[in-house]
Amino acid sequence: GGLTPGKVYYIRVSSTTAAAGTFKLCLDSYNPPLNPAADCSAAIKLCDKNPVHVPNLSGGGSNSSEPNLGGSCMISGEHNSCWYYWVCDKAGTLTFDLIPGLPETDLDFVLYSATKPGDICNSFNRKMERCSCTTCKFGATGLNSTSAPGDVNEPYDCQGNDDAYVSQITMVPGTTYALLVDNASDKDDFTIN
Repeated sequence: GGLTPGKVYYIRVSSTTAAAGTFKLCLDSYNPPLNPAADCSAAIKLCDKNPVHVPNLSGGGSNSSEPNLGGSCMISGEHNSCWYYWVCDKAGTLTFDLIPGLPETDLDFVLYSATKPGDICNSFNRKMERCSCTTCKFGATGLNSTSAPGDVNEPYDCQGNDDAYVSQITMVPGTTYALLVDNASDKDDFTIN
């Protein structure tokens, strides 16, 4: 980041001893991911499995009632949130980790799938697949292969063996998925792996 295309940059390599060794310089073209939006209508499309770093979150967007969830998940609104979406190319399992920059951060998330082609931001066109909004476990959260198949949400009130993780899903080719990440307590950074 911070480099200007077409501008000449110099790199100095030096040593206190003549012929002190060798070095390699590898330059890659890199386009940083777009800053995430707090509204589903401006969700960022994920196109590969590379980690995504979110530097900070700011507010719940213009429609903070988008999650519209009740029951055991209890995400009733967005606080400091962001949305991502993707379309599954090949069937397979989906796991991910949401890793906060500060271990005491409480991240919540909802994973949706489209119930019919079209706008996944329309609550009538989506189904909640997984949800974690537990308040008793801070730090990393996500989907994993070790949670029991019936572990589809981690409720707010922390029951039993809640660990902030829920079970993986098997994605269906051609299906659109959306991920809402919400942080009620602060606006710190996190990484999606």
